[in-house]
Amino acid sequence: MSEGFDLNGFIEDFNVRAAREFNTPENFIMLSTNKDSSVSASLREPVTGKVKKRAFNFSIAKKTGYYRVTANRKMLENITMPAGCELRAISSDNKNVYADISPVSGDISRFLTDILEYYVKNFEPSEKFGCCGKYRECSAAGKCLHENLFYSKACWYRKNLESGRIFYTDR
Repeated sequence: MSEGFDLNGFIEDFNVRAAREFNTPENFIMLSTNKDSSVSASLREPVTGKVKKRAFNFSIAKKTGYYRVTANRKMLENITMPAGCELRAISSDNKNVYADISPVSGDISRFLTDILEYYVKNFEPSEKFGCCGKYRECSAAGKCLHENLFYSKACWYRKNLESGRIFYTDR
């Protein structure tokens, strides 16, 4: 389907790197083929494995042969766009846009990596817990100190600390 770009291999490599760097499960990003033959890359809930969020759709534009990535308009404001990337509005969808990238530009891997890293860094697991064993140190520091960013995002106490509410202190 990707004519020159190995999306499956790219996602496999990204999952291995994300597991190492962000402590995500190695199957955190999954691919599924849609009825229109495009492929969706989605994030899974670590505990249940259910699809939580679609990161992007990937296809090849029929007229131009460009890689077409359908992604959230607001998310794309937070990443660097590849040179020569053309954004086009989708008339039936005001939240997403088409990003068309020339296959000869060589920028598709970097672009998809930036999109996926944005979603991994901003992912909020549905399964939450109250706090971990570092709650006293976190209270003293006024912020979450857990070294595993992915794990710490499931902590409700982290949200309280980020809002300035410190419950456990010797003060």
